[in-house]
Amino acid sequence: MKFKVNTLDIDNEAITNKLLELKNHWELRSSDFPFYTLGKNAYLDGGDLEYEGNKGKFNKLLLDNFSNLYDTILAYLSKELNEPVTLTEDLAYPGFHIFKSDLKFKGIAGNWHTDKPQEKLALIGTNNSTVTIVIKLPTLGGGIDWLDSKDNVQHLEYQEKQIVWHDGLNVHRIAGLKQIVQGDHRITLQGHLIKRNNKMELYW
Repeated sequence: MKFKVNTLDIDNEAITNKLLELKNHWELRSSDFPFYTLGKNAYLDGGDLEYEGNKGKFNKLLLDNFSNLYDTILAYLSKELNEPVTLTEDLAYPGFHIFKSDLKFKGIAGNWHTDKPQEKLALIGTNNSTVTIVIKLPTLGGGIDWLDSKDNVQHLEYQEKQIVWHDGLNVHRIAGLKQIVQGDHRITLQGHLIKRNNKMELYW
């Protein structure tokens, strides 16, 4: 699995504090674990009226509160790709994964999966890839696991403020927490790139 990893000039503490202020807008995504999102996304909402009916509301909320973060990400991606990258006009903006510290997560990792949001949303385009921005990590860190060509589990340890970029086609998962510390959060901004109608766009 090939990752492109860099550090962004972002104020992750201010972003975390703003997210905590917006807690009333978080959506609980599991009946078993304290896993939330802020924003609609293809893998949980795609093909559902929830995505179509509520993406605009969340897009406005996200842009009103995190425009500087989006500007930084778009500028970085535009430079790396040597072409303009914009937020999509018709899909959900990149949003947040939020995991609260809880003993239920001890020894638990995410589900193995690949990223194909373009199929869930029936999008026609190229250059599909997945982008993660690491906002806040638990006390003992966090990262991503993936399976290599021999199905051995490999691991990439995240650092706060990193942008981690890959094609999403290798089987991967959110790495399990090493230890549960009261008050910790694991927060990332999640998005996908696609080139449609000669425009490179970022969505979730």
